[in-house]
Amino acid sequence: MLGEKRITLIAKDWLGKLKSALVLEDFNKLESHLKLEPQFSTISELEEAKYLLKEAFVLSMQNREKVKILMEKVKRNIDITKASITKPHYYKLNRRF
Repeated sequence: MLGEKRITLIAKDWLGKLKSALVLEDFNKLESHLKLEPQFSTISELEEAKYLLKEAFVLSMQNREKVKILMEKVKRNIDITKASITKPHYYKLNRRF
């Protein structure tokens, strides 16, 4: 977002929080941690971050598929419900005057 302030964190703290969000599958925490800018000091921290970010991507794609399936089920149920609703009997009246 425009004007968003980016916060810098030590890489170990950031990696720990990212791991926790991944294990809990907490997408709100994932989003908030991805807005932060960690300061990596070693190659191993960078590699770990790369791995965790790949896992976050995979998890989000899996969640996306689950949401898509649920949305299709909801749409089907809405369609079934609409089809089963009958119009009130007064629509069938002869309206000649």
